[in-house]
Amino acid sequence: MILLSNESELVSSNEKKIILTNQRIHMTDREWGNTYSITMFLEDISSIERRYNSNMLFLVLGIVAALFSFYFYEFDVDKAAERFSLIAMIFFVLYWITRKHIVSITSHGGKSLNFETAGLPEPEIQKFLKNVQEAKSQRMDQLRNMSSSHI
Repeated sequence: MILLSNESELVSSNEKKIILTNQRIHMTDREWGNTYSITMFLEDISSIERRYNSNMLFLVLGIVAALFSFYFYEFDVDKAAERFSLIAMIFFVLYWITRKHIVSITSHGGKSLNFETAGLPEPEIQKFLKNVQEAKSQRMDQLRNMSSSHI
């Protein structure tokens, strides 16, 4: 990312994939051989969302397999109960593996900047989001001061 003439970098995260400046937030990422980037001016940010996404089908199949396992244990069909227990554990592990903690920063009517926070500790995520909100607040104050001085 090339900074504008009156722009300075405030913080970066996720190995410089996300850069917060005093005017913009920029993300560059690579997935499956495709590179993409998105830049959003701070004054255009309308919301910041944190959420967990996961494949709920794995959870449902795990619960169903566990119920079958309990059913077969009740009627002393040990082989089937063991198999369904193993299947249930596999589905629960798949569910856990597919869980992703995602932060989404959305602009007014525009595209969202979405990134996973895998491996980042919770205090670091909170600090980054606080920095984004403070930078936006300062940017809005700066724009208000510029517009009132031109009147």
